[in-house]
Amino acid sequence: MIKAALKLPELFPISTVPVLIRPFSSLTFSKEQVHCLLVHMFLGTTAIMGWMKYWSNFTRWLCSDGDISTVYLTVLIDYFEMYQIGLIAGNACVIFERKTYEFDTGNLLCSTNPLIPVHLSVSGKIGETSGEAEIDFANQDIGFGVSATQEEIIFGMSPELAIAMLFVPTIQDDETIYMKGAQLIGLYTGYGTSLKYAGRCTNTNQNWSERIVVAMDALPFDENDLKVQLQDDNLHRELQKCTCGFQDIKVVGTGFWGCGAFNGDRKLKFLIQWISASVAECEKLEFYCFGNELFYQECSHWIDTVHKEGWDIGTAYKFLLKRRVELEEFEEDLF
Repeated sequence: MIKAALKLPELFPISTVPVLIRPFSSLTFSKEQVHCLLVHMFLGTTAIMGWMKYWSNFTRWLCSDGDISTVYLTVLIDYFEMYQIGLIAGNACVIFERKTYEFDTGNLLCSTNPLIPVHLSVSGKIGETSGEAEIDFANQDIGFGVSATQEEIIFGMSPELAIAMLFVPTIQDDETIYMKGAQLIGLYTGYGTSLKYAGRCTNTNQNWSERIVVAMDALPFDENDLKVQLQDDNLHRELQKCTCGFQDIKVVGTGFWGCGAFNGDRKLKFLIQWISASVAECEKLEFYCFGNELFYQECSHWIDTVHKEGWDIGTAYKFLLKRRVELEEFEEDLF
């Protein structure tokens, strides 16, 4: 490990990692560079830059006596051991890209383009369907932590993603972070306080160089007020964010994005993501309901109705505008 740390001047001749801000929209790291940075993060020898809101190393895990931090540290040690014995593809790369998108909701009103196929799964985890891009329900400042939110679990189970905290400043409203090539190291069960380590990922058939994770942050709301979330500015922002995140993706793997601590309405966020994936011309939307049987049943029935009535993108967007007016008089669900 020390030998790997001492290779920093050789692997990074300019003695720093560029910050991923416009116009520097993309950074590519060899697996050896990623390993070197993770070693320094483990040793606590990475610098804290002025723009960083949180931490730049694994001290929070190392100084915590919590079970969740122990899970993440176990996965990190697994990564180091796997790297040593050649189980991390040494000739591959990990790519980080800051994508942008200017969204015009006016174009939606007259769009006759079809809504793409959508598949609901009542159970399962994002990333389980082969070839799907995994949507990270991110904070504006992405990365790992000491709890077990969806984003923290993604970063904790795939330590190669953690180096993003060294060079990715706050995500802006028209931006998402596209990450490609990070290997899944750890498996888990549970969520939040129930998170448990479930061993190493031993999937030898997966081409990890093609794995895609997209970090996109939802708007935080003080409460789940559907009328507020349907306001023009809020609706535009979320449609822009999702369409930006879904660019250049064939199959989107997502779920209740922004519906936990951020208080997003689940049905609205589902439809926003369906419209956005259709605008981005993805091939399919894989939506995970995380065991919510009621949502699965209600949404499946509504999707059947949409298909029978032949909705397109414009029809779906007009539905949102119509429901916003109706909700001014009646307190009820989106559908």
